[in-house]
Amino acid sequence: MGKYRKVPWLEADADGPFDTPDEAIIDMIPKKGREKWRKRSKHIATKPIPKELFPKLATLMIEDKLRFVLTDEGYEWYHEDYKVTTTTIREVWGLTAHQWRRFLRWAYKAWPD
Repeated sequence: MGKYRKVPWLEADADGPFDTPDEAIIDMIPKKGREKWRKRSKHIATKPIPKELFPKLATLMIEDKLRFVLTDEGYEWYHEDYKVTTTTIREVWGLTAHQWRRFLRWAYKAWPD
């Protein structure tokens, strides 16, 4: 099989602390800035994020080494020196598509330098 090794938590019959491989992967994602940046509800529908929380979210993103750069074509996101997609950022920070669009509209005008 070459240089690849089997990872126990990906095996279907492996007993481990995780119920699914997704839980194990989620557990490996760093939780530095995105952890508890806002209170979560257990409702099916998501509430809009108040505009007053956008500066706090931006500050936590900056602390997590995310950069928002305006370009001639629009904008780009970077994590340190690596360009990342908006979908990745949205998923990592737990934002819905609507919440993300509202946050981007705010970021265009008021992203802290």
